[in-house]
Amino acid sequence: MAPLTYTVYQKRHRHICMALFEQNCPQYFAVEERGDYAQFLDSAPENYWLVGGANDCVACYGLSIQGSDASINWIMVDPTAHRRGIGSAMIARAFSIFTDHGVTHLKVATSQHAVRFFARFGLTETSRTLNGWGLGMHRIDMEMAFRQSC
Repeated sequence: MAPLTYTVYQKRHRHICMALFEQNCPQYFAVEERGDYAQFLDSAPENYWLVGGANDCVACYGLSIQGSDASINWIMVDPTAHRRGIGSAMIARAFSIFTDHGVTHLKVATSQHAVRFFARFGLTETSRTLNGWGLGMHRIDMEMAFRQSC
C-alpha cells in the first residue's frame, strides 16, 4: 500500500466527504444518516481528516477526545479501496493519537456491517439497537479499555 496522507477537514472538502458517504450508502450507512452527516460536516468538526492515497481521497474519519475517553466518528473508506489496509492504518493512527492524549476508554457506534472490523482491534459489543440507524441498519455500540503501552 502506498503511504497515506491525512488532511485536516475544511468546509471546502464537504463535497468530497459527502461523495464518500454516498459511495457507502446504503451498504454501510443508512439513507436516514445523510442529514446527520451533512450537519456534522457543516459544524466544522475538529479532528476530522480526509485520507488520501497517491492521487485522491480514499477515506475520512474523525476522533473525539474528552479527558480519558475517546471515540472514532464517521469512519468510511471508498468501497473500491476496501481490503487494502486503509481502515487498519486509520485505526493505528487513532490509537497513536489516543496514546499521546492519555486515553483509557474507547467507544465506537457502528452498524452490523463493521462489527468484525472493530472487533479485530479489541472493541467488544455493549449494546445493539435494531434499526437504530435506519431500516435494516442496526446500531451496535462497542467499547474497549485502551491500555497505554510502556
